Amino acid sequence: MSDDFLSKIDIVDIISDYTTLKRQGNEYVGLCPFHGEKTPSFHVSREKQTYYCFGCKRGGNVITFIRTKEGLDYYDALKYLSDKTGVELPEKEEKGDVKKAKLVNKIIEMNTVAARFFHKNLRSAYGKEALEYIKKRQIMPATVKKFGLGFAPDSWDLLIKHLLSKGYTEEDILAAGLGIRTRSKTLIDRFRNRLMFPIFDVRGNVIAFGGRVLDNGLPKYINSPETACYRKKENLYGLNFARKSEQNDMVIVEGYMDAISLYQAGIDNVVASLGTALTARQALLLKRYTDNVIICYDADLAGQTATLKGMDTLAEKGCNVKVITIPEGKDPDDFIKKEGAGAFRKLIEKADSLVEYKAKVFKKQCDMETTAGKVRFLKMVAEALSKIDNRMEVEMYGKKIAQDYDISPEAILSEVYKDEKMYTTKNVQPPSNPLSFPSVESKNDGTENERRLLILLAMDNDYIPEFYEKEGDSFFEDNDHLLIFKEMLRSYRDKKTVTPAMLMQMVDENKAALFAQVLQTTHFESKELIEKAIDEAIRKHRLAKTERQYNEVLAALKNTRDDETREKLKNEFAILNRELKKLKR
Repeated sequence: MSDDFLSKIDIVDIISDYTTLKRQGNEYVGLCPFHGEKTPSFHVSREKQTYYCFGCKRGGNVITFIRTKEGLDYYDALKYLSDKTGVELPEKEEKGDVKKAKLVNKIIEMNTVAARFFHKNLRSAYGKEALEYIKKRQIMPATVKKFGLGFAPDSWDLLIKHLLSKGYTEEDILAAGLGIRTRSKTLIDRFRNRLMFPIFDVRGNVIAFGGRVLDNGLPKYINSPETACYRKKENLYGLNFARKSEQNDMVIVEGYMDAISLYQAGIDNVVASLGTALTARQALLLKRYTDNVIICYDADLAGQTATLKGMDTLAEKGCNVKVITIPEGKDPDDFIKKEGAGAFRKLIEKADSLVEYKAKVFKKQCDMETTAGKVRFLKMVAEALSKIDNRMEVEMYGKKIAQDYDISPEAILSEVYKDEKMYTTKNVQPPSNPLSFPSVESKNDGTENERRLLILLAMDNDYIPEFYEKEGDSFFEDNDHLLIFKEMLRSYRDKKTVTPAMLMQMVDENKAALFAQVLQTTHFESKELIEKAIDEAIRKHRLAKTERQYNEVLAALKNTRDDETREKLKNEFAILNRELKKLKR
């Protein structure tokens, strides 16, 4: 994406639709639209085309903002901004972003046509059996309409003919995953004689389908293949509805019918994970809307395994995770129909924390009647607790689990912290002739220096070739930063301008916020000052790298007894010590 598109969009105008902004010097300040606050800490710069919140640490450019606020992928965010502002997407050579965006739009159009075709068939003679199945599953007509349920007739090419009549080509149909080639190269419908579930993105666009058999045939479900607009590991079924819920948490279930039944019963904050173990991308997608996630998978072994994986994935992304255990091994669909929404909400209230659920699962895997079984259980629980960063939380859960399972809390906590104790109490004899030099406490964040340098190079593109000649590719230790610099170098050689705002669309949302944070504190009025700042960033980066090497060699010296090795390390240490003094001047 060239800078032309970004430069034609006023970031202040776009963000003003979400929060009131007041001018403050060269920036605009307001209450953050991402988290509740009473004192404004959200800053927007029209000049830099970026925003940053000092409260929740979110930041980026206008594309990042729309992606995060509206829950859109990159290409949908471009389309959203283009539609809202009237700024056309660049047509040059129809490569890269624009070409893909056009393909995405065409597939969405085709899927919409197919969804209407399936929905219409449900009310025709073709769909009689499917309608009976829907009634048997107690799905109401209003719910059928809301979720766009339909029916794919038991025919080889009814949908193919319908799409061809609308002007789409066979290549288009294959790209959308709506048709498949037989061995004889004949194009046939992918979905035949199945109840159809349109899969929507967060904006309500039809991006894929799931098709279910009406009997006990196999495979039970057939899903759309991955296409230009659909990655099953990056989407959640029903999120287009759930994101509008007034609840402050989100319930995750496994299947389409589970999600539909819960939503119909009034549990409107429900999504389904599209038959996959919960992925990091799905976790990040959820985190755009809430930090509180409740997993409600089936109670069988496969469900338990998926739950454990999903819990860890969500926790790693900073979510507060709880788990609903449905009694008597029912699935969510069965439970809500027999017990009702009130009973389900009570399950939500009693949901287990991440560690408590794991303890229940571990108990089933261990023979608690034997000492060996209890020891195994203790070790498994301790490992789960050790992943929690908050020490107070660790001790609270440790004591509760100890009480619930009749184990000494000291035994659990001792196991959790055993590595820490070994580290602090280990009796190591120092090597002979220990060095008197102390270790160096580094005050430099190498990755932050790299981010600052990239921003400065984006401010002064003319310095890019000079930097490359001096430092080369080996300067960057962070792989994302290296890829960004290579793209900047390519753009410079192609005589294209690179701006700080453009850097933020080359990385994920978390790193975009880090770039925005650095940019917020980077102000230079002249080219000379920018170049001085670049030189200083390079010096700090070298200093941080040398400090790390210094400490590594010092540690090796203190733990090495071999005379020959020690002599080599001493020489290396002396060189690093001189380099440090030089860089600190």
